Formats: sequence, structure tokens, C-alpha cells
Amino acid sequence: MDAHTKERRSRREISLQMLAQRRDAALRALDLLRSAYSAELDQIKEDGSEAPDLIPFYGSIRKTLDMIGSATDQITGLSDHLKYGALPQTFDRDNIKNLTAQNGDRVHITTDVLASILKDNREEAYAWLRQNNHGDIIVEYIHPSTMMAFAKSWMNDTGQDFPPDSHIRVEFRPKANFTAGKDSPNKL
Repeated sequence: MDAHTKERRSRREISLQMLAQRRDAALRALDLLRSAYSAELDQIKEDGSEAPDLIPFYGSIRKTLDMIGSATDQITGLSDHLKYGALPQTFDRDNIKNLTAQNGDRVHITTDVLASILKDNREEAYAWLRQNNHGDIIVEYIHPSTMMAFAKSWMNDTGQDFPPDSHIRVEFRPKANFTAGKDSPNKL
């Protein structure tokens, strides 16, 4: 290994150490924030706060969740870039199947098979599966969000609950929807 490569790896190791320190500090900060929110909620419960007192607290939690969600999405994007792009491409270029780093981290490349049936071809695909003795993998499925939308629409249209013989279970769960005010500290 030449001096330039050694220097580059040394800088990268220092950079990775700094990233690990920042990650650990962020996780500690999140744990402190979770603990503070929990303590505040306990205090709110103890005080028997009124609804207007709950709104800024809820807004603060929502802003926190939105920011964490955004950061999580961005970090997931970086991870996916490495997982599905940079690492497989680099391993392929360098003809590597698996590799273990000095710290014991190991990566090996596998190939996932992704398969789906396009909605427009569903009947033909199902027929092919049945003709080739694979009909047992066909299942009927309604996505939960589709079922929720259908139930809401049906009850609104008919003004009735579902009859017992429908075997459709419906429950109602009130929820609060939050919008940060123009001058709110909870606005992103």
C-alpha cells in the first residue's frame, strides 16, 4: 500500500470516528428529549391541564417527529445508495464477493429477485400460475387503507353500520390533527 493510500485511509478512519461520536451524541440527545417529553406529559397529567395547554406540547412533539422522520428518510437514502448502488458496483468492479473490514464489519453481495404482477395482466398471470400447478400461491388481499376508505365511504353513503353477517370489523379511533400556527415555534 502506497503512502497516499495509507494517508487517505487514515483520514477516513478519523472521519468515521467523528461520525460515530456525533451519532452517539445525537442518540443520547434523543433519549434526553424523550425523557423530557415523558416527564412533561406526566406533569400535564398530574396538573389536569386544559385542552389549550396540550396544543403547544403536542405541536412540539409533532415538530420533533417530523424532523426525526425527515432525517431518518435522508439517512435511509444514504444507506440504500450504499446497499443497492455503491457497494455492489464497487464489489463487482473489483471482483469481490465478500469483504471484512479491520473492525470486523463484513459485507457480502447477494442478488434479490423482485417479482410482481401488473394489475392489467393479473388474470393472465393467475391463469398461467394455475396451469403450471402454482395456483396455491394466489391469495385474495385487500390493503388495510383500502378497507378503511371503503368502510368510511359505505357508512357515509348508507348511514348504517356494517351488519354482523358482513364479518367486517369496524372501530372508531378519535385522533388529533395538528397544524402549526403562522408564528408557532413548532412550524418547520
